[in-house]
Amino acid sequence: MSPLDRPVWSALHGAQAHLAVASGDAVRIDPAYGPFAAAARGAEDALAAALRGPDDEIWLIETEAVAAPPGCRVVRVAPLVQLVSQGLVPALGHDDIEPLGEGDAAEMAALALANQPGPWGPATHHYGAFYGIRRDGALVAMAGERMRPAPGLAEVSGVPAPKRKVPWAVAMAAAYANEAFSAVTGIPPKAPLAGVRMSGYKMWFSPAKAIRELGLPQTPPRQAFADAAAWFRDNGYVRG
Repeated sequence: MSPLDRPVWSALHGAQAHLAVASGDAVRIDPAYGPFAAAARGAEDALAAALRGPDDEIWLIETEAVAAPPGCRVVRVAPLVQLVSQGLVPALGHDDIEPLGEGDAAEMAALALANQPGPWGPATHHYGAFYGIRRDGALVAMAGERMRPAPGLAEVSGVPAPKRKVPWAVAMAAAYANEAFSAVTGIPPKAPLAGVRMSGYKMWFSPAKAIRELGLPQTPPRQAFADAAAWFRDNGYVRG
C-alpha cells in the first residue's frame, strides 16, 4: 500500500506523529491544525473516541468508503483528486513571493477563511513552510506545505482563485501565485496570467456595421449549428 493511499494515517504514523492527539487504532491530528483523522483497517469504530463532543467532526481521506461508527453519522462525502508531481520543475523567478511566519498568522487566517480552500485552524500555518504575495501591503495569495505522508512527499495547499469580483490588481497577484505553484507542482494553473491579463480588456463587438454595409447574413443559431455539423460530416471530419 502506498502512503498516498492513506495520507492522514501515514503522516500521523511518520514525520508528523508529534501532531497526533489520539493514538492506537484511531489517530487524529491536533484540531488546531485541522479535523483530519484515520483508523486502522477494520477498527473504524474507534474513530468515535476521537470526537470531543456532539458538535465536533472529523474528516477522513480514504480510498474506500468508511461507515460511521455507532452513535455517529456521515455529514458529507466528496471525491478528492490527488495529483503527484513526477519531479522538480523550474521555479518562476518572482521577487514578490515572500516567506510567511508567525507575524503573518492573522492575515493568513483571514485570507484562508475568506476564500475557504479547506479547513484552517489557529495552528494550520505551522504545518510547514508557507509563502505569499502582497499588494499594497495586504496579503492577497499564499500557499504552503501541509501533510507529509512519507519522506520526500508533502501536500501543497493554497488559496484558490476568488469566486467573486475582485480588483484587477488582486486578480493579477493571485495569478502570479497560481503560476508559481504550477511551476512547483506541475499542475496547470486555474488562473493563468494570460487569462487574467485578457480579462482586463473589453472584448465584445457589434456586427451592426457588417450587417448594414455588407449584408452579413443572420442565421438562427439552431440552423447555424446544423449547417456546421453537415459541413463537418460532408467533408469527412465526422465518423459513424
